Amino acid sequence: MTKILLNYNVGIFNPKCFYSIMKLDFTGTETDVFVNIYNDFGGPQYSPEGIEKNEKWRNIIAKKLNKARNVVIKNDYDFMLSVEHDIIAPENALQELLKHATQDRVVGGIYRLRKLRNKEYPLCYLRQDEKGENAGWGQIEDLSVGETFPVYLVPFGFTLIPRKVLQQLPIFDRELDGSYAIELKKRGIERLLVSSVKLDHMDRDGSIYRV
Repeated sequence: MTKILLNYNVGIFNPKCFYSIMKLDFTGTETDVFVNIYNDFGGPQYSPEGIEKNEKWRNIIAKKLNKARNVVIKNDYDFMLSVEHDIIAPENALQELLKHATQDRVVGGIYRLRKLRNKEYPLCYLRQDEKGENAGWGQIEDLSVGETFPVYLVPFGFTLIPRKVLQQLPIFDRELDGSYAIELKKRGIERLLVSSVKLDHMDRDGSIYRV
């Protein structure tokens, strides 16, 4: 039996997103839910307003992620499943991640980023070049590489982080998945995305961005 702590980051409660998480296939797991509640400021994350205001809530999220991290380590969970409040996951998403999960790698699902400084909607991860460096936002053609593919940054939208990795790495800080990607790379820890785990990303107005 695989022990999982589902860490649910909630800035704005969205029933459609929440129900999709509760309908996941948890077969073969013992899963507990840890809810992290913070107040979303209500603006696009990368807008001028967002850049100015996100400092406070980033620190709050980091603090709450560290609480969840401590629960995982102290209670011998195998994984922390990080889930964000605006993600709609298919029922098989967790099982697909588990197929590729080990204690030595971080695996995640794929979703579109919302508008980023007037750009369109790239995929929400950072590519990795042949030297293992940041190669920019993900693109749809990456999904044809195979069942999984390595990336520079795995976002925290729907991601399995093993206990062994949580024990090795420093605590989360305000840079969240950005600084975590750097620490993972320093230690040679694999960051993989699973091509079959395609997630919907819901905007505040109810718009849904699909892969």
